[in-house]
Amino acid sequence: MSDHQLLEEFQAYCDKHLIKPRNIYFQFWRDSRASVNAEIEALRKECARLEDDNRALLENPGDAL
Repeated sequence: MSDHQLLEEFQAYCDKHLIKPRNIYFQFWRDSRASVNAEIEALRKECARLEDDNRALLENPGDAL
């Protein structure tokens, strides 16, 4: 999620709950960034797993059958 999308989501949240942004801005931003970072880390782990699978198949192509 881009910073612009996060900002739009944040503004919509504030509008929905009638909250002044400066009261919760940093909490929202930290939580959003943590969520994005967790998703990126999960994707990195999945890529590493796929690389390991591909490497194993290259070493033993018969295992694919």
